Amino acid sequence: MTVDEFASNAGKILREMRNEGDECVITDGGQAVARIAPVPAPREWDAATLAEDLEAIREVANMPGPANDPQRWSSHATPSWDLWLSRIDDAAEAIGEVWPRTVSAADAVAAQRRVTGSMAIPDASLIIPLFVPSDVHHAPARAWFERAAVEGVALHAPTILLAEVIASLWRVTGNAEAVTLAGAALEQGRITFHPVTMALVLRAVANARATRLRGCDSIYVALAQELDDALVTFDEEQLRRGAAGGGVERPA
Repeated sequence: MTVDEFASNAGKILREMRNEGDECVITDGGQAVARIAPVPAPREWDAATLAEDLEAIREVANMPGPANDPQRWSSHATPSWDLWLSRIDDAAEAIGEVWPRTVSAADAVAAQRRVTGSMAIPDASLIIPLFVPSDVHHAPARAWFERAAVEGVALHAPTILLAEVIASLWRVTGNAEAVTLAGAALEQGRITFHPVTMALVLRAVANARATRLRGCDSIYVALAQELDDALVTFDEEQLRRGAAGGGVERPA
């Protein structure tokens, strides 16, 4: 379609694209100059829908539940940093092909829910950008993990991280193959997962009462306190409120 044709019928063309889901290539002088694609409609969800989504992902990825079974996380050999980041890149390429450019990783985390020592606890706001090349935090997140690799930082996280990341990617993309790649990269990666025990929950409850953190956020802070190390996050609310409960830092 030429520039003039599009300019003359833009309203009609855009409505047809929205209804039919087709892309439109704009040409000028016989050369393609632009490609217009419809933005995927946001997926409405509730607790029941989320449960169905997670079950669908579990079936595709052949993931046994429950997620807080520590035996599940010890069944895979730990890959090298290079291999793990390579797996992240493979998944990021697949996620990037279907991730809407108008949606940021922070948006996905919100809807779903500096390396300072020998250990660090990344949350979903730091992990999800790894899989979204178009996200504003993709490059700094990738750089943070590369520095962690050089410095030999041990990564730890509560098991809910896997559910948060996969559910967020799945809700935005609906692409089972790409999300499966991301889930496998995380599950068989460099992160040591810790089950959400009752003791951790009680500590999280105390944090939530003291700082008014959200439920999942308070779990991350509780684990950071338990391990006496830093939680690393891009989440502004987590940075603001979580700092009152201990070491919460922005990637640097």
